[in-house]
Amino acid sequence: APPAPATEAPGPIDLRQLATEFVALLVQAQAQGQVDRRTADDLRDELTDLVRGKPKDRAKHVRRLRERIAEATKRDELSAGMADRLDDLLERVEVHVGRGDH
Repeated sequence: APPAPATEAPGPIDLRQLATEFVALLVQAQAQGQVDRRTADDLRDELTDLVRGKPKDRAKHVRRLRERIAEATKRDELSAGMADRLDDLLERVEVHVGRGDH
Protein backbone atom coordinates (compact mmCIF):
# COMPACT_ATOMS: atom_id res chain seq x y z
CA ALA A 1 0.00 0.00 0.00
CA PRO A 2 1.27 3.51 -0.73
CA PRO A 3 2.22 5.63 2.28
CA ALA A 4 -0.51 7.86 3.64
CA PRO A 5 -0.24 11.57 2.80
CA ALA A 6 1.48 13.60 5.50
CA THR A 7 -1.67 15.65 6.09
CA GLU A 8 -3.62 12.65 7.36
CA ALA A 9 -3.60 11.67 11.00
CA PRO A 10 -1.53 8.56 11.70
CA GLY A 11 -3.51 5.39 11.22
CA PRO A 12 -4.61 2.92 13.86
CA ILE A 13 -1.96 0.86 15.60
CA ASP A 14 -2.14 -2.61 17.09
CA LEU A 15 -1.43 -3.46 20.71
CA ARG A 16 2.17 -4.49 20.03
CA GLN A 17 2.90 -1.14 18.35
CA LEU A 18 1.12 0.68 21.18
CA ALA A 19 3.15 -1.13 23.83
CA THR A 20 6.46 -0.47 22.04
CA GLU A 21 5.80 3.23 21.44
CA PHE A 22 4.18 3.83 24.84
CA VAL A 23 7.10 2.30 26.76
CA ALA A 24 9.61 4.18 24.58
CA LEU A 25 7.86 7.46 25.41
CA LEU A 26 7.84 6.62 29.13
CA VAL A 27 11.57 5.83 29.05
CA GLN A 28 12.22 9.12 27.25
CA ALA A 29 10.00 11.01 29.71
CA GLN A 30 11.83 9.51 32.69
CA ALA A 31 15.22 10.35 31.19
CA GLN A 32 14.10 13.96 30.68
CA GLY A 33 12.49 14.28 34.10
CA GLN A 34 8.97 14.59 32.63
CA VAL A 35 7.52 11.76 34.71
CA ASP A 36 8.34 10.33 38.10
CA ARG A 37 9.27 6.67 38.43
CA ARG A 38 6.19 5.62 40.38
CA THR A 39 3.87 7.16 37.79
CA ALA A 40 5.80 5.56 34.93
CA ASP A 41 5.57 2.17 36.68
CA ASP A 42 1.82 2.60 37.25
CA LEU A 43 1.27 3.45 33.59
CA ARG A 44 3.39 0.48 32.47
CA ASP A 45 1.37 -1.83 34.74
CA GLU A 46 -1.88 -0.56 33.27
CA LEU A 47 -0.46 -0.97 29.76
CA THR A 48 0.43 -4.59 30.60
CA ASP A 49 -3.17 -5.17 31.71
CA LEU A 50 -4.38 -3.77 28.38
CA VAL A 51 -2.03 -5.88 26.26
CA ARG A 52 -2.61 -9.11 28.20
CA GLY A 53 -6.31 -8.58 28.86
CA LYS A 54 -9.28 -9.93 26.97
CA PRO A 55 -10.25 -8.15 23.75
CA LYS A 56 -13.65 -7.21 25.23
CA ASP A 57 -11.88 -5.39 28.10
CA ARG A 58 -9.56 -3.31 25.89
CA ALA A 59 -11.75 -0.21 25.78
CA LYS A 60 -11.97 -0.26 29.59
CA HIS A 61 -8.17 -0.52 29.94
CA VAL A 62 -7.62 2.28 27.41
CA ARG A 63 -10.07 4.47 29.34
CA ARG A 64 -8.31 3.65 32.62
CA LEU A 65 -4.90 4.49 31.14
CA ARG A 66 -6.22 7.82 29.87
CA GLU A 67 -7.65 8.61 33.32
CA ARG A 68 -4.32 7.78 34.97
CA ILE A 69 -2.48 10.01 32.50
CA ALA A 70 -4.90 12.88 33.19
CA GLU A 71 -4.60 12.44 36.97
CA ALA A 72 -0.78 12.30 36.83
CA THR A 73 -0.73 15.49 34.76
CA LYS A 74 -2.98 17.29 37.26
CA ARG A 75 -0.67 16.25 40.11
CA ASP A 76 2.41 17.42 38.13
CA GLU A 77 3.75 13.86 38.04
CA LEU A 78 3.72 13.86 34.22
CA SER A 79 4.39 16.75 31.84
CA ALA A 80 1.45 17.97 29.77
CA GLY A 81 3.39 17.53 26.54
CA MET A 82 4.20 13.90 27.30
CA ALA A 83 0.61 13.30 28.44
CA ASP A 84 -0.59 14.54 25.04
CA ARG A 85 1.78 12.20 23.22
CA LEU A 86 0.69 9.19 25.28
CA ASP A 87 -2.95 10.13 24.83
CA ASP A 88 -2.45 10.40 21.05
CA LEU A 89 -1.13 6.82 21.02
CA LEU A 90 -4.14 5.62 22.99
CA GLU A 91 -6.46 7.46 20.63
CA ARG A 92 -5.03 5.52 17.73
CA VAL A 93 -5.30 2.11 19.39
CA GLU A 94 -8.80 2.84 20.66
CA VAL A 95 -10.00 3.51 17.11
CA HIS A 96 -8.47 0.20 16.02
CA VAL A 97 -10.07 -1.73 18.89
CA GLY A 98 -13.44 -0.06 18.35
CA ARG A 99 -13.79 -1.39 14.82
CA GLY A 100 -14.44 -4.90 16.08
CA ASP A 101 -12.09 -6.42 13.51
CA HIS A 102 -10.28 -8.56 16.10
